[in-house]
Amino acid sequence: MEDDEEIELNLGKIKNIFKRKKDSEKVEETEKEIDEDISNKKKEISEDKKDIQRLEKDKEELEELKEEIEEKEDEIGVIKEEEAGLEKEEAKKEKELEKKEKKFEKIEEDVGDIEDKKIDLSKIKNVFKKEKTDKPEDEKEDVSLDIKGAVISVKDFFKGNKWALPVLLIFIAIFFSTFFRMYPADLPVTENWAENSVHNYYRNQIESQVSQQYPNLPAENKQALINDNFQELLKEKKDMIEGQIKGTADQFRSRLQYTAENGKDYTYLLAIDPWLWYGFGKNYLECGSSGCDLRDDGKYYNYRNGRFGQISELNLVSYLGIWIYKIGNIFGNMPLMQGFFLIPVVLIGLSIIPAFFIARKLGGNVGGFFAAMIVAINSALLSRTPAGFSDTDAANIIFPLFIMWFFLETVYSEDWKKTSLFSILGGISFYLFTRMWRPYHIYDFLLAAAAGYVIVVVAVHVYKKGFLDFKALFEKVKMPVGKSGLFLAVSLLSIILASSINAIKLLYSQVIGFAMMKDVAVTKIWPNVLTTVAEFNAVPLGQIVDQMGGNLLFTFAILGIIFAALKKNKEGNHYIMYSLLIAIWFFGTGYSFTKGIRFAILMVPAFAVAFGIGVGVVYRFFRDWISQEIHIDKRITSAVLIALFCLFLVSPIKAAHRTGMGEIPSYNDAWDSTLDEVKKDAEDGIGYITTWWDFGHWFVANDIRVTFDGGNQGERIHWAGKSLIEDNETKAVGILRMLNCGQELPPHLLECFLADGEWEWENEVAGKGKCSIAIENKHTVEAIDILNKIFVLDAEDSEKMLEDQGFSEEEVSMMIKYTKCEDTLPHYYIASEDMVGKAGVWGHFGSWDFEKAYMYQSVKNLDAMEGTELLRNKFNLSEEKADDIYYEVQNTDADRWISPWPSYVGGKQGCRIESGVAKCVANAGQPIPIEVDLETFDTVIPSNEGNARPNSIVYVDGEEVKEKKFDQNTIGVSVILIPEGDGYSVQLSDPRLADSMFTRMFFFEGHGLEHFDLLAEKTQVTGQKIYTYDIDWKGADRRDAYSEEAVEETEEEEVKASHILVKTDSRTDEEALNLIGEIAEEADADNFASLAEEYSEGPSSAEGGDLGWFGRGQMVKEFEEAAFSLEKGKISQPIKTQFGYHIILLEDKRGGEEQEEISEALEEDLTNKTEKETDNSEGNEFEIELE
Repeated sequence: MEDDEEIELNLGKIKNIFKRKKDSEKVEETEKEIDEDISNKKKEISEDKKDIQRLEKDKEELEELKEEIEEKEDEIGVIKEEEAGLEKEEAKKEKELEKKEKKFEKIEEDVGDIEDKKIDLSKIKNVFKKEKTDKPEDEKEDVSLDIKGAVISVKDFFKGNKWALPVLLIFIAIFFSTFFRMYPADLPVTENWAENSVHNYYRNQIESQVSQQYPNLPAENKQALINDNFQELLKEKKDMIEGQIKGTADQFRSRLQYTAENGKDYTYLLAIDPWLWYGFGKNYLECGSSGCDLRDDGKYYNYRNGRFGQISELNLVSYLGIWIYKIGNIFGNMPLMQGFFLIPVVLIGLSIIPAFFIARKLGGNVGGFFAAMIVAINSALLSRTPAGFSDTDAANIIFPLFIMWFFLETVYSEDWKKTSLFSILGGISFYLFTRMWRPYHIYDFLLAAAAGYVIVVVAVHVYKKGFLDFKALFEKVKMPVGKSGLFLAVSLLSIILASSINAIKLLYSQVIGFAMMKDVAVTKIWPNVLTTVAEFNAVPLGQIVDQMGGNLLFTFAILGIIFAALKKNKEGNHYIMYSLLIAIWFFGTGYSFTKGIRFAILMVPAFAVAFGIGVGVVYRFFRDWISQEIHIDKRITSAVLIALFCLFLVSPIKAAHRTGMGEIPSYNDAWDSTLDEVKKDAEDGIGYITTWWDFGHWFVANDIRVTFDGGNQGERIHWAGKSLIEDNETKAVGILRMLNCGQELPPHLLECFLADGEWEWENEVAGKGKCSIAIENKHTVEAIDILNKIFVLDAEDSEKMLEDQGFSEEEVSMMIKYTKCEDTLPHYYIASEDMVGKAGVWGHFGSWDFEKAYMYQSVKNLDAMEGTELLRNKFNLSEEKADDIYYEVQNTDADRWISPWPSYVGGKQGCRIESGVAKCVANAGQPIPIEVDLETFDTVIPSNEGNARPNSIVYVDGEEVKEKKFDQNTIGVSVILIPEGDGYSVQLSDPRLADSMFTRMFFFEGHGLEHFDLLAEKTQVTGQKIYTYDIDWKGADRRDAYSEEAVEETEEEEVKASHILVKTDSRTDEEALNLIGEIAEEADADNFASLAEEYSEGPSSAEGGDLGWFGRGQMVKEFEEAAFSLEKGKISQPIKTQFGYHIILLEDKRGGEEQEEISEALEEDLTNKTEKETDNSEGNEFEIELE
């Protein structure tokens, strides 16, 4: 029946009934006709019912067909256009069914009335009128909103929009990625610090009171009483304590942030490397280049590599930071550093898209979602890509994922237009990847997958047929190989365009170089910096599994690789190329992980995809099995399974939270203040800094020259290390002068001259050149020996020595120019406390023995007879010595045999003075009692076996630092005795470090040095120190760090103050100003503390507003200016800061000149965060021998 079909009655006959009311026979006849009409209508209704039943059956069949289509969706690839037609037909039939059902209900109701009242014809007439005039119910009723309807609407929406669900799932993963990566923007960890700080203060106060009241109370009871009182205090003073916590958190946060020109506070960039790209971006906006130092050759140089500088091509990271900065300024006023801060958030967010679609191909939407979530929340990846960690790490995620996605789309596309498009997109991705990092391993993976595909197909073919049918094989492989070949060709061209033709060689040489990256004394005898980078330490399998999320997740990833190999498409063929690529990608990056923790992130994309496939396949298997075998509705089964699999993400999400909370900047106001000091003092406003290489990028970004940095160490690692471990100040200054004049060029000039070659300049301005002939290792050893002699001579004596050794006048002139130049740059040396922990590294490089390295390289691969003979003849060793050395070389790692790893042991420990003897207990994994006679400095270490001795003791004697050595019953460690006010403290060290330049600069504050003038001493909040020295090439009087005059000169200006704070967050500015004004009128020096306890809303209110001693840079600018401008005993006018209104009482002043601008920042100890990019000591080279 049609929708507009109507029930027809013979109305003419009904009309005749009324005309012939008295004719009973005709009435009966009419009633009979009506009964017949009713009967006919019942038959029609019955037919309608059958139609409805058929439609319902069609609907059920359609539902079954739709479920079958959904189950086969991954094999069909994409939903065909016919599905849209089916859905429209279904909707049409559903509408027909609804209308017919309504019509049936109306007819049945009317028929019931007729049967009940027989010939109530007025009602029959009304029925037909109503049927003709009433509109369909769905046209006249408003849509009602209920839960069931909403669910149906959502379901229909996702059915009708095939991309709606994937987009939703991708956005969920992007949300999680952005949420955790943006933690550093607000630094929520500072709230934890503040809570611990405030709570510890009150607990200590309570503990002190309890101990005074109940001195004999057992420890367990005392602790219980303290806890009870503390909990009671938290309840009674809740609002006050919460306010103190907030204020303290704000103060912590301000130390890790900078105030931009727009007046807002932003977190500094995290770690170290991001500062290099930021500095390049800053210079590019100013000068159009990575540097702004315009040289005589008309080119711009940056401040890397000291005097010579460097011409660096802008990395894609710098461009990204600039683009985000410019886009941000369309919508508001964003500082440039914030543009760089957001780079990893943007890149990892985009990386989620290809991860989803790669896993979705075999794992469905569920598999794609879980792959995307792993990319979003994996803690190993998050630790390298939070906001602010704007390095190249994110490039190793986003580009491999897009490249793999485009490659698979290229291979499995049935349309050559799409194949060409995806090949071009892959080429673009490779081009961008090359501009940002090194893409060679990814290209090799693709090449291996294509080659592996051919091998597998040939092997299967031979296995099945028993012979090679080349024609059949060609037909089998021509399409996949042709498509993958097109992709690889376009990609190789892109790599070459982005770099050079040399990229072809790098495709295999980079793989070999990666495997050997930490080897030393293989092709040259200079030290290899990678041996000491903590990120490149070998990683065991257990740690790899943990970094990926644990055993369960790793097992599902392995299952995913297996399922990918077993999965078949709708034609019954395996996904050979896909499964090979995933397996090669997974295990290839897994191998890279074993080469260092930094390479963990390379494995994350492959792991995420494999894990997603594993989850997706397992999900589908159990969903179908449970539905078919146990007969549970698929929707219920799906919901339960997805909920269970989401539990897999609980642990990674917790790990992501912990990782995000721990991400804080290692650069802070203390370092910022230090670098400002250098630039103010330098005559050229730039300066030149030598310190260990870790923080070099900070200096370059702040427009200061640096000896070396985290990406440009070269052979300077030896010279800087030697300047630190050297115990001869003259030699140390000689090394620094060589670095100032010529960086690492002089040893190579000498090598060339000793080999009778000529030096050929490539760019003299940049200090680049090469020797006209090959250099042998023996020339390197000779050159180092000559330089060590030059370091302690002045220019005149150095010139004479070189002439005596037969060097030409031109060669001598070049050597003097680059070792003893007169136009020295303002040079500064920084000895910071983080370098104490890195002593094993700089000590290792500084102690590098080039002759031993030459021996090692010469005999490592020789047999015993050849090796010992070479040692005797080439190095003039005795037979016995040659045998010993050969045995040591064959059984010891090169970087341990060539050079030691000297370290400081434990930390400083205080001493007590008894009858002229300093009695100390040092910590070296066990308590070491030490007794020092302060008159003779005779030192003993009492033990059960009698008195032992340190190898030496280093101490202050008048204007000098001296070392007294002991040669009997020594324990392999030295003692450093450090003056501390009226007492002493001790520090244990390897004997090689005891009297080193670093020990003198850091532990003895430059005491007794003639060429190192202390420019600034900065103290961080943990008590860690930063000493900055100005190098005086000529030398002056010895520095006396412990005289009263020296203390007064070098002690930073500090004030002791109290304050009362009235906050503006709970009242208007006017109300706060009125209140602080009333308090100020009442306040004087005597009642200030009581008023602070009563009114102040700052964390110091419980202490009467006492802030203790603080220097410049510790407080916000407005507060600092007011405090330092006050006279002792005076109270300031109300001062407005970001925290509210203050009045300040200045109680005391000390140190420095009042007008001297010395910045001081109190900082949380953030040095542990630099371990991501800094050095790692391989351990102590000595053992303490003490019973």
